[in-house]
Amino acid sequence: MEISDYDILGVNPNDSFNTIKRVYYDLSRIYHPDSNYINILSKEEKNIAFQKIQTAYNNIKSKLNIYEVD
Repeated sequence: MEISDYDILGVNPNDSFNTIKRVYYDLSRIYHPDSNYINILSKEEKNIAFQKIQTAYNNIKSKLNIYEVD
């Protein structure tokens, strides 16, 4: 069974996009390869987790048709 994008981020599909975005930023701060939050994981493991988090967030954004402008 494949894990859904919502499960990767640990959010409910009924949550607002602002909640999903806040959780994404919190997780990316923790799992960023250059962060020092988790010293148990290697830089490669953090990079893999960070990529999964980014992919899940981008998939949710595309499902909700949300476009962020810089």
